[in-house]
Amino acid sequence: MKLTYVLLRTMIMLLLFSWVSPELSSSVNAAGTPQPAEESSSQPATRSTGGGGMCFPYLTSDSADATTDTYITPDTTASPPSSRSTVAPLPVNTSYGTAIELTPGVPVEGYLPPDDQDCVWFQDALYYKITVTKTQKITALMLVPPGLDYSMYLEGTASFRHKGPYDQLSYVAQPGTYYLRISEGHTRGSLTQPFNLKVMLSDKFDDYERYSDDSSATDAYYRGPSVQTIDNLYDEDWKMFGLDYPGTITVRLDNPSSKGVYKVEIWDWEDNVIATVKQNETKTLRLPVTSYFVRVYAPSKYDPDVPYTLTMDTKYDPRPVCHWDEERPWEWVCTGP
Repeated sequence: MKLTYVLLRTMIMLLLFSWVSPELSSSVNAAGTPQPAEESSSQPATRSTGGGGMCFPYLTSDSADATTDTYITPDTTASPPSSRSTVAPLPVNTSYGTAIELTPGVPVEGYLPPDDQDCVWFQDALYYKITVTKTQKITALMLVPPGLDYSMYLEGTASFRHKGPYDQLSYVAQPGTYYLRISEGHTRGSLTQPFNLKVMLSDKFDDYERYSDDSSATDAYYRGPSVQTIDNLYDEDWKMFGLDYPGTITVRLDNPSSKGVYKVEIWDWEDNVIATVKQNETKTLRLPVTSYFVRVYAPSKYDPDVPYTLTMDTKYDPRPVCHWDEERPWEWVCTGP
């Protein structure tokens, strides 16, 4: 009877040990003392989450086979990157300490791994850096493939301009090192679709960008003629304006420079370009009563020395004149169209 009990107990123990997961087994040392998983010498395996998505292992800059996610491309135009059918290696620039140094004017490609809360991959951003040796304006442009939505920030300084398939930001910086942070927006990341990042440094910039309250070239509400410059091919000047009543708005961009060729676009809140005005051209538009964005940029040539002037004049439709009736003060009476 005692022998039967010993055999049964032995079988139960063997079954229990056969069910122990490889991860738990690898975290137990020779003395039988549990060790943290990250201290184990074995590499964590790729696992599937309950939701069916891929779970990417935690990757540090000390990994022996770590590969950067950045690829230099000869393309310097603002065109969306092509799709890739292969899966890119996991990036290493997931912290300030591993940030990749950017060269002004040289575009790079990057892959943002999808963040999965059920996994040990929990870095939610990629980091790049740019070094400024004198007072200069940093302009960054990030192109994102169709169907993806990422966010770009300049850490500790300016926020980003996010419109349509790209992010853009500008910041007048003092000497130092500045970090760009790329993270997920309204969509998850992708290891098959690369984003394209470009940075430019400008020695010249207009007074608006120098003296704005937050020292950044961000939106401003239009309050009369705007006199600014385009400092590089990535530079964009954004305004906001609103229509309080039905009417028309006349837009004109005067550019006296023979070197720069500029354009004005009017955007709605859904990131649609609803009107375009060329330089030294006047266009009158009738728009619904709401708010809009105005973008001034150089499609091909710019002149950092000669400013342009943007003018927008609003003419509201005639409105009825309303008042309380003098003889019947409880009635509201309107006259006119």
